[in-house]
Amino acid sequence: MTSFGDGSTAGGLGRRLEQAVRDLCRDSQKRLWEAALINQGAGQSGASDIMGRLGLEAGTGNLPLIAYHSWERTFAAAGPAQDAGGRRIYAGTARRTASLRARLVRHGWSRFVSHLEQIQIFKNAVLLAGLPAARSRTKKPRLKMSFGPAVGVGWESSSEFFDIMLEEPVQIETFSERLKSCLPLGYELGWVGRIPVYFPSLEESANRADFWIEEKYEPGGVDWQRLFEWFRRLSQEGREPLIVKKEKPGKKIDLINVAEIVAAVSLGISQSGGNVGVKLSLRYGPKKNLKPEKILEISLGLTPEFIETRLRICRTALALESRDGRLRYL
Repeated sequence: MTSFGDGSTAGGLGRRLEQAVRDLCRDSQKRLWEAALINQGAGQSGASDIMGRLGLEAGTGNLPLIAYHSWERTFAAAGPAQDAGGRRIYAGTARRTASLRARLVRHGWSRFVSHLEQIQIFKNAVLLAGLPAARSRTKKPRLKMSFGPAVGVGWESSSEFFDIMLEEPVQIETFSERLKSCLPLGYELGWVGRIPVYFPSLEESANRADFWIEEKYEPGGVDWQRLFEWFRRLSQEGREPLIVKKEKPGKKIDLINVAEIVAAVSLGISQSGGNVGVKLSLRYGPKKNLKPEKILEISLGLTPEFIETRLRICRTALALESRDGRLRYL
């Protein structure tokens, strides 16, 4: 493990950096932003005013990460209204007229964000952009959005998805421009496309993920050819199954056949830095899910500390694999 002159390690620095990002998202500035939204009516004018206080003009640049936490509940602060018949209604309960699917990229600092925090970031970016998102017809209305499978803390990703239902039609170009201007640092919008209003969820639309893995520093420390040879032996017919025990606190132990999880392994060269790496394709499903870190531990004997500090893991694609082996990428 890499060590520094003050006795700290790269792994320790990474964990402290992750904690610092989390602390930044929970400090007193967050309460200032929430109060400002409520005072301004939680509308586009309120968002513009808040951005002005931080020296950011509306529609330009990216906002600090602290701007995207726990804003959704402010839209219910005014309480229910009444319709002409005296019945209680809630804001944002219009009918659903259109649905869109967005693909985003996360890199840099955003890789330290957890899945639940990322969901809140996407929701609040939609609210900041003033997009006409449909909301549930409940006492506490929630945005009609669904999200793709979780990405591990520390991973980069070019395949972060969310589906959103809209209460009025919006041009894709307009949606993209407004959402781009309200994404925090570390996130970029890939593309936006239309989907039917009633469409299979993202969880039902994918059961396989592709990962690109390479070394961050000093390429050559990992023999990726060994991983390829390991997969070839694993795929041989008649080979005894390789079973891994997956334990969770308070739950029974799951026995997972590694050969059913690892779909493909191929060597390659990254387009950005030209480093040699590996493309790893993993299947996943209920009680059948192994992280790429676990595959590297099993196949190459790498330690968690080495993987955390020396390797870059990026989820590059999600796909639906049919029983006959055909793939349909999202």
